[in-house]
Amino acid sequence: ATSAATTADGHSDGNARDQTPALDVIAAHVKHDPRSGDVITPSGEVMAYGIAGTDLEPVLERIAAFANLARLASTRSLDLTLSPKDTVFADGEKFRVSVEGVYGTYLLVANLAGNGELQYLFPQGNGDALMDRATLDLPFTAGPPFGADTLLVVTSPERPVALELELSLLAGKRQPLAVSDALARHLPRGARLGLVTYRTQPALRQ
Repeated sequence: ATSAATTADGHSDGNARDQTPALDVIAAHVKHDPRSGDVITPSGEVMAYGIAGTDLEPVLERIAAFANLARLASTRSLDLTLSPKDTVFADGEKFRVSVEGVYGTYLLVANLAGNGELQYLFPQGNGDALMDRATLDLPFTAGPPFGADTLLVVTSPERPVALELELSLLAGKRQPLAVSDALARHLPRGARLGLVTYRTQPALRQ
């Protein structure tokens, strides 16, 4: 696509993909273990577990999408607090993310897994997206797909209906660049975007 994306502050950043890191450049900096299927970052962390060699592209796109999301969040950041402060959670472990300053805003929550899959969390069904409290604690339980997860939280003075619809249609799919594109195109004016990255892993065998 070549159309410009209008951001929440009313300025055009250009299409998100125009600034997306090239996948071949990303591929040169990660390692794929053909036996385990693990995708390893340059820092030695597992980006995603059990990925076939023919199925790497969504993982590479997920790395590129995070760069796009971080750029979006840099001008409209929302502070998120992870508790406990450990950033690695085994299967079944519980943790919380706190969001402050949400009173009177509409909330959207999604998770982008290390394998590139989007998990659309809130709102769903008849859930009331308008917040009636200043601080919100979001409870989570670590589970598959394991790897590097990024929680996305949007607060907006108006309900982001188009964004909710597009992300709900991407739920369960491994199209991370479509996720970052949707946020670039549909964040309402005055909306804030918070990101928190953590890691999940299979439970250790006893």
